[in-house]
Amino acid sequence: MVRCPLSSGRLRCLPTTPPGGSGGGGGGGGGLPITGAPVALLAGGGGLVVLLGAALMFFTRRRRNS
Repeated sequence: MVRCPLSSGRLRCLPTTPPGGSGGGGGGGGGLPITGAPVALLAGGGGLVVLLGAALMFFTRRRRNS
């Protein structure tokens, strides 16, 4: 967070630390945090739904024509 008080006609911005923290924080690990949705799981589920729909269309058309 940056605090910008107006002092003597000039705008002077000073960095501030969030309450309860040191501001520089570095976590213990060197990797990136895991955020967002599990894309592989969602894509696999979507693929299964598409395959199921295609199979249902195939079998219903096959029965109708016979």
